[in-house]
Amino acid sequence: MPKTARDSVNGEVVLVVDDEASIRSLLRMELGSQGYVCVEAGDADAALALLGTAFQPSIILCDLNLPGMSGFEFIQQLRQTSTTAEIIVVTGLHDHQLMRRAIREGAFDYVLKPFEREDLFLTVQRASEKGRLVRQNRAYQTHLERMVQEKTKELRAVRDAAILTLAQLAERRDRTTAAH
Repeated sequence: MPKTARDSVNGEVVLVVDDEASIRSLLRMELGSQGYVCVEAGDADAALALLGTAFQPSIILCDLNLPGMSGFEFIQQLRQTSTTAEIIVVTGLHDHQLMRRAIREGAFDYVLKPFEREDLFLTVQRASEKGRLVRQNRAYQTHLERMVQEKTKELRAVRDAAILTLAQLAERRDRTTAAH
């Protein structure tokens, strides 16, 4: 099983969370045809167990109607963890209120069942791009923070050297000019 997004062919690992094995299988085949590596979970608890390991998918496709924990509760749990995965809701519920709620609670987007292949691919591709940009931005921010720390250290060293030099100059005042 791939452990990180870098282990797959195109750089993306997708976790598919749906209680219907046929939907999980279909999503795995469709996305696999596009180079994605898919890992399946039949419910939110199984998905959370996977995410509790070193497994970190780039994208999570999740149904809203799951046994046990609902899709909404699952999204809330995911947002409380450190996962950076983009969440796409895949549901047969054609209710715009539910879709808005899912997005408000942290889903990137949604795909309605039965889905069109192109809609699925486009949504996953957009989520992938957003995730890539977020990871790139975080790496850039980390790099900038490291540079600021290094420059701050250098500036403090220069400041300390300047203070020491001024102190040494003050001690070497010319006695013939009344210590000026």
